[in-house]
Amino acid sequence: MSPAQRLRANARRQANIYLGRGKITRQPCESCGAEKAQMHHDDYSRPVDVRWLCRPCHLAHHRAAA
Repeated sequence: MSPAQRLRANARRQANIYLGRGKITRQPCESCGAEKAQMHHDDYSRPVDVRWLCRPCHLAHHRAAA
């Protein structure tokens, strides 16, 4: 596992722990308002700083960033 992959995995793991403990609350998609949204990290070095995007908006965000 590369250092970048390890950083991403650790950020996701920490965010999921905080979500489970109630330190992060699930939100609707910030783009379209859909109720079912996933966590997105803009900066993996800040694992609890997440944005909430539904799957289509999340994919569109990554396509636009590429």
